[in-house]
Amino acid sequence: FFSSNVIVLVYVDDCIIIGQDNLSIDLFIESLTHGPEKFAFTDEGSIDKYLGVNIERLPENDGFTISQPHLIQRILEAAQIDLRMTNSRLTPDEDGPDGKHEWKYRTLTGMLEYLQITSRPDISMATHQCARFNANPKLCHERALKW
Repeated sequence: FFSSNVIVLVYVDDCIIIGQDNLSIDLFIESLTHGPEKFAFTDEGSIDKYLGVNIERLPENDGFTISQPHLIQRILEAAQIDLRMTNSRLTPDEDGPDGKHEWKYRTLTGMLEYLQITSRPDISMATHQCARFNANPKLCHERALKW
């Protein structure tokens, strides 16, 4: 939901209310709590985390940065990724050797998809290229996913 001075982000029973100023936010909350809906709110104060995403206010209220260090760490551990690895070219390689790792290729591409949607749009192209091979990943695809 958005209006001229308030934006509301809702996921199930969690919401973030962003406004141009505190008065706009207070008036919006008051309209929901005292209106016909009679919504009950719990004010958790300033936001620093939401659905696993870390949110940090930039100096001088000049915006926000978002990150997901815990999800990134889970992906690195699940794929046993060495951060010193280099890039690899991804090809269909339908006749190549089968994958050899214990981890599930499809699970990792799903985790990467969530990461790129929520906080890392810069990995979108690489993630989508890896996901193309979810049905039958070969060893080269596992290497590409790790690199």
